[in-house]
Amino acid sequence: MVGGTLARRAYVGLVLETRPAAAGGLHVRDVMPGSSAERAGVAPGDRLVRMGAEAVTALPAVRAALKAAVAGDKVALEVVRDGRPLAFTLEVIAFPVEQHEGARIELGHVEAGGSLLRAVSLVPDAPGPHPVVYFLPGAHWASEEYPLDPEHPVPALLGALARAGYGSVRVERSGVGDSQGPPCGRVDFVTELAGYRAGLELVRSAAWVDHERVFLFGHSLGAMTAPLLAGVGGVAGVACYAPSAIPISDALVGAIVRHAELTSNEGAPERDRAARIGELIRLVVASGRTPQEVFVDRPDLAEIAPDHFRADSAYFRIASFYHQLERVDLVSAWQHLGAPALFIHGERDHVCTVEDARRLVALAGNGSRCVSVTADHHMSDATCGPQRLAPSVFTTLRDWLGGVG
Repeated sequence: MVGGTLARRAYVGLVLETRPAAAGGLHVRDVMPGSSAERAGVAPGDRLVRMGAEAVTALPAVRAALKAAVAGDKVALEVVRDGRPLAFTLEVIAFPVEQHEGARIELGHVEAGGSLLRAVSLVPDAPGPHPVVYFLPGAHWASEEYPLDPEHPVPALLGALARAGYGSVRVERSGVGDSQGPPCGRVDFVTELAGYRAGLELVRSAAWVDHERVFLFGHSLGAMTAPLLAGVGGVAGVACYAPSAIPISDALVGAIVRHAELTSNEGAPERDRAARIGELIRLVVASGRTPQEVFVDRPDLAEIAPDHFRADSAYFRIASFYHQLERVDLVSAWQHLGAPALFIHGERDHVCTVEDARRLVALAGNGSRCVSVTADHHMSDATCGPQRLAPSVFTTLRDWLGGVG
């Protein structure tokens, strides 16, 4: 940990939305179990009309106010329920931490870009030091803590590893969860990578870690980050799920095309739309331009994917994030890895292909291997409903870790 403190975020638990027909305020779509809002008595279906002394008018302002709240604060709320006004005093509680059998969560932080980022360590209860898996997340722009969804593939995998004797560390992105800094979507790749480098230094300095057995595990986008971190040395091995070393523009275009082929019920029109989105991706990502700059020359592409390409952002990240990632020489990074590697491919993964994984085996060498498992891109074997960890992802990773170190 570095100097200073990093406050635990509040667990208000209100899921709000704007409804045009509502007579002012914001609709309470849901209230999270055990949250401050549930304890105060707020219920789904209520209409939030006042918070403190201010009338509720806009969702961004309410979100900002609730994010600024800290444990112990008391917030006066007024809602309308079945046409009747009701007043509540909401006493803010801290966001819960994950609970894992045979292991404990330790909250720390690292510093990168002048901001403190939350570091989450899962430490086995047994006497250490412990081998550790440093988890590098995929393209998921939300928190990597899951106390409210313990069966999600990420905590399920790390919890299973803890029961097998392996600790783990995660670092949150800027502006996500407890982390300080600008919103994740406004942070470029170089800055985000600096946060992950700081996290690796935290792993290397932790007293509970067996420093001879530090492993990286990269999921999807994290598999592009992993070889860049491993290049500084001191890593016993690198495992990746849904990996690829092709340029990010090619990866995005390939995923769009495969999705259209698998899900389209409209035939040629949908395939044509996918091709035009692919053209837009290349013009933005591979050409180093913003969507706004592209639309000046190609106004016909402005409405092809308006939710995903806006002004200076693509897929909810600033365009420079993708421009920088596009220029990274991943092939060279894998060729100079100098450590054993495992590449796991999900047979139901339509974002990355088994050919991607097999190519990485050839690049990384050092006895690297590819294993296919029955899972989708998210390490889940669920065919519908919530994502749930495919057991074969854990057993494959555990067996490889045991063989390496």
